[in-house]
Amino acid sequence: MFQPACIEIESQNYAALIRDCSELGAGFEGDLHLKEGQPLRYRWGNESFYDAVVTWVKGHRFGVEDLRGKYENSERKPFNYRSVRIPTSRAAEVYIRGIRESGELLNVSQRGFCVLLQDALEPGTLATLKVGPNEIEAATLKWADGDRFGFIAPNPLRIEQMSALLAV
Repeated sequence: MFQPACIEIESQNYAALIRDCSELGAGFEGDLHLKEGQPLRYRWGNESFYDAVVTWVKGHRFGVEDLRGKYENSERKPFNYRSVRIPTSRAAEVYIRGIRESGELLNVSQRGFCVLLQDALEPGTLATLKVGPNEIEAATLKWADGDRFGFIAPNPLRIEQMSALLAV
């Protein structure tokens, strides 16, 4: 599959790469410190969360077993085109035409991010997002809804980039 996934552990969200799934669970790759038997929830695309327990850990790879038991693969939509949105609440700076505006990073996906800002912006506006030491340059405003703004990154974000934005 090789799609970004949202891993939720004790109400904290992390980014990981879902490498495969079966009728009993899934395999992931990510920089998470997990232990066998640890409960978590995961999702990708527009899927709902699956409750699971970690069954194995080997370096940066790990496997989980779904707690609801065996199910039909047809219940999942593994090739959903929309990347998972990983919710967060992080202080952010957005630079537009050289002017800094403080805001809040609301979510991150493989293709972009959503921020809460005070000033009105027009779709097509170019911006740089800065969260701690991490930056995404040349992002394009795709949509605006009140004080929420959705930007498209110039290139798909790697799992490491997504994780860095969430870890600040």
